Amino acid sequence: MKHLFQVGVFMFDALIKSLSSFGNRSSNSLSIPVFDGAYKPNNLVEEADVLVERVGLEDLASNSEGKLFVACDQAVYEVGPDGMLSEIASFEQSVTALAILDDDTLAVGLGNRVITGVGTALERSIEQAEGSPFMAVTALSAQAGGQILICDGSDKYSCSEWNWDLMSKNKKGRLIQFSPARGETKVLASGLSYAFGAFDDGKNDPLVSESWAHSVSRVSGSSVLDRLPGYPCRIATADDGGFWLTLFCS
Repeated sequence: MKHLFQVGVFMFDALIKSLSSFGNRSSNSLSIPVFDGAYKPNNLVEEADVLVERVGLEDLASNSEGKLFVACDQAVYEVGPDGMLSEIASFEQSVTALAILDDDTLAVGLGNRVITGVGTALERSIEQAEGSPFMAVTALSAQAGGQILICDGSDKYSCSEWNWDLMSKNKKGRLIQFSPARGETKVLASGLSYAFGAFDDGKNDPLVSESWAHSVSRVSGSSVLDRLPGYPCRIATADDGGFWLTLFCS
């Protein structure tokens, strides 16, 4: 038993030395990233009050009156102050993204298409941008002037097949700008590592999150956040003028 234990210690020591040398040529110690500041672990989500608990919840949006809406499976609901859900729209496909535009009308992503002005006389459906069809509409974000940013995560795999996109190292995501009033689409960025969130901070250079690249960058290519400890996805406006960024890990 003593001999086996010594062999085990030797093998473990060799493994540690091997890991230590990987990506750390200046030191013999195993380097472990420190999560501090905004990345410091906490229990804020675990300890927050639960307003709604339901299988299939996908995305959130609020209008100018502060009303909260949620996408769940094939429907969109208004969430009451007591957490009660009231269905306001339903579709034949699962809702994969949700946004409220400047005029307080609803926009939804349905995987391979986007509908704006849901339930109004201005309702419009689009399925492609610059000749290429949507495949995985992961996120929607309203812009000033009634325009909307559309994240199309992949050119091959649907939203539910995101793991296939990850494992194949695909980099064919797009960020698209759509004007419902003019019916025009424009591809702002392409070749993205799974576009999953967008945000316009008024600097004429929108932000987009790339999940598989662990980063958030601007359309111009400048980096905003990188080496994030997870897969960045949707972005929401914060009250102080900044933004909230969500990440998923599995």
